[in-house]
Amino acid sequence: MQKNVLNRYFRISLSLQGKGFPSLEKLATDCEVSVRTIKRSIQVMRDEFDAPIEYSPQYKGYHLLHDWSFQLPNLSEKELIQLLMVTSTVKQFHGTPLENTFQSIEKKLNAIFSDYITVPSEHYHTILSLNPNPVQIKKDIHNSFSILMKSITNQKTVWIHYYTMSNHSESEREVDPYHLYNKDGIWYFCGYCHTRQEVRDFALDRILKIKMLCKSFKKLEDFNPQDYCKSSLHIRKGGSCQCTIWFDPIAAPYIRERKWHCSQTIQEQTDKSIILELNANQQEIKEWVLQHSYHAKVLQPLSLQKEIQSEITKMMNLYKKNHPGT
Repeated sequence: MQKNVLNRYFRISLSLQGKGFPSLEKLATDCEVSVRTIKRSIQVMRDEFDAPIEYSPQYKGYHLLHDWSFQLPNLSEKELIQLLMVTSTVKQFHGTPLENTFQSIEKKLNAIFSDYITVPSEHYHTILSLNPNPVQIKKDIHNSFSILMKSITNQKTVWIHYYTMSNHSESEREVDPYHLYNKDGIWYFCGYCHTRQEVRDFALDRILKIKMLCKSFKKLEDFNPQDYCKSSLHIRKGGSCQCTIWFDPIAAPYIRERKWHCSQTIQEQTDKSIILELNANQQEIKEWVLQHSYHAKVLQPLSLQKEIQSEITKMMNLYKKNHPGT
């Protein structure tokens, strides 16, 4: 019966820790595998685990150059499966330097722990998915991601040539990058913009050019990436306002069961409808309310209510027109 990979590595390391110089044939016999398998195992131990294994022509066997041992991790099968499922969800890292890294980790874990796991690796995706169908960006962001990772780590300012979608304009600016994050499959970084003199968000696929400068920076003392990311309803920060939204009894259970924003409060109504209050970006609130169709209505501020009425009017007029293909 074939020994599992981990045990083989462990037994090889034990043999090499002794006073002798075991040959390939001796190790193969001890591990009950072929000489070719032992050769491959020693190479993997050198390359992947930095094992200081050396061949001695004088003694015609292998030994360790210095103290080293192969430690078997104390992980249950459930823990191993969960670890492998996480590393197998690499879609959100597509186009970044981390994509190959996660794929490599997944392959190594599968190879090392293969005899510990009864669930085939190809079945992981049927058990768990993290954002299984993210938006696929068309632009290669590998270079931008690499530069930003290095700049954030070393706290160096970056210069970017950036395209702003809202007004279809291009600009050049210097930014102190604070944090990289993924939202619905799109990679962003937030940082202190020297032009706007505030923390802003930038989509990596809209960076036309980027380079790391020699300038060092210090993060704003009160900046916390987790608090910053959860301060928006979706992605936009700033331009926030206190809003009051009514949801009818049909939409209320869906709204009630989740925390949509860190500032939200909910008031229950006698007819099982609810009134939600939150402080977030007004444009994002407008888009979110429109998604709920006639099941939601903005009560305050009146300016936002009028904006939504205007959007509804435009939609009605749009559907009255004939368009090519209709």
